Amino acid sequence: ASAQAELLVSGYDVAVAKSALVADAAGGTRPEPGARITYEIAVSVTGTGTAREIVVRDPIPASTRYVPGSLTLDGVAVPDAIGFQPSAPARIELPLGDLAAGTTRRVRFAVLID
Repeated sequence: ASAQAELLVSGYDVAVAKSALVADAAGGTRPEPGARITYEIAVSVTGTGTAREIVVRDPIPASTRYVPGSLTLDGVAVPDAIGFQPSAPARIELPLGDLAAGTTRRVRFAVLID
């Protein structure tokens, strides 16, 4: 008797990078009351295989408030009811699902400084 088998070996890394862009009322970049901060969170998977059930969770910073309707995923608007959790602590909580190696997803949202 003989048997054949196939073994699939996979290994992946998930990297998360967050950046911020500040825009004040005078057209500058001063982080002052009323200024808008737009955050981008990039989630990248490298290696081989698939990262399962990825969720982005990011708290809304103290002394700021979320800008309704500002949440996007890869440039496409996401309803607040899906990705913004207003209960304390307020946060972005957006399921990305399964991400194959070589994939990058970008979440953006904005807050105003109180």
